Amino acid sequence: MTAAMGDILLVLLSREPRSVLDLQQGYTDIFGDRAVPDVIRIVATLTRLERGGFVRTVAWSPGSRSAARRVVALTPAGQQRQRAWLLDPPPDVDRSEVYARAMLAVAYADRATFDGAIGACRRVVDRQRSAIEDRPGAVDAAGSVKGARASFEVAALSSLGSWLYHLRGVTRDRDAPP
Repeated sequence: MTAAMGDILLVLLSREPRSVLDLQQGYTDIFGDRAVPDVIRIVATLTRLERGGFVRTVAWSPGSRSAARRVVALTPAGQQRQRAWLLDPPPDVDRSEVYARAMLAVAYADRATFDGAIGACRRVVDRQRSAIEDRPGAVDAAGSVKGARASFEVAALSSLGSWLYHLRGVTRDRDAPP
């Protein structure tokens, strides 16, 4: 996954302060068991975020001063950054990052942020697909590696766009308690 670990952690912190181990579990809950970051990577990322003013340490889990038991919370700058990350994907964002943004929006965003994030992701995916389709001969080059790659990209982006479209209709009321 190409999404920056720091941005993912900021979204995971959007509702309440969490410990490093809670963040690791939250990551697993969203993305499954594949490529779960280890505690050392999460601690290092939180340290960089704290130096940048995006999170602050608010407590240590009872009975421990281990870095894994550190509890962190978003600062106002962290809240602003995590919301902006969800709502403003760059035009060249990777498909795996679109997936990450959408899954995090489903799990953590209020209704307005969810709608904005999904809409922004859909616009980026639609533009990327159109850019490939508009290249002269890119998709029509039957039997060539270039044509096969372009065809795959169009199909993958179309599928991702359809998934994003359907998320809006099947997702629970964003403002209702889970």
